[in-house]
Amino acid sequence: MPNSCTDPQDAFLADLFLRLISRVRYLGGPTWARMRSATEGREGVIELDGRRLRMRADAGEPYTVYIETDTSADPYNFRSTGDAIVDILRGRTTLAGALTDGHVDVRAALPQLLGIYLLMTNILADSATDAVLRELCAEFEACWPYLTLEREVRPLGEQVSGIGVLIQGIRYEHWSNGGR
Repeated sequence: MPNSCTDPQDAFLADLFLRLISRVRYLGGPTWARMRSATEGREGVIELDGRRLRMRADAGEPYTVYIETDTSADPYNFRSTGDAIVDILRGRTTLAGALTDGHVDVRAALPQLLGIYLLMTNILADSATDAVLRELCAEFEACWPYLTLEREVRPLGEQVSGIGVLIQGIRYEHWSNGGR
């Protein structure tokens, strides 16, 4: 899986992505299947703290991902900050909460958006039991030069996303009116 980035921050980020992809491939299972279906034959721009990478995954075998620094004026497909990613990794917010409040911005059609959300959720779930994935997360947190936040981990009950509260309110209202 080639990485053609020459800028040190871009190269670091591209290397982390490629090692993440390699680990998910090694683990196999539903996360690997989701990664293949979400990325195969597609290309997109990822922007993290203003650093832009273009990723492209070939369709078919062998599954190959190419990553390069993006200098085009193309709009991004995924944008976030390192702080938002660390907030998700540390449990200070949920992925759904970060998507809802705009700290993670994914521009895609609904089926692709759901595929990306499920892929990211699977990777987070796998990280709970896989030491290598946790090491990649720790390396990102230790080495990404744009991080500014240092906060304590919030209890799970405090991580409810804004949309979760909305859905719970709708369910309550709907069923308290006899399901009408």
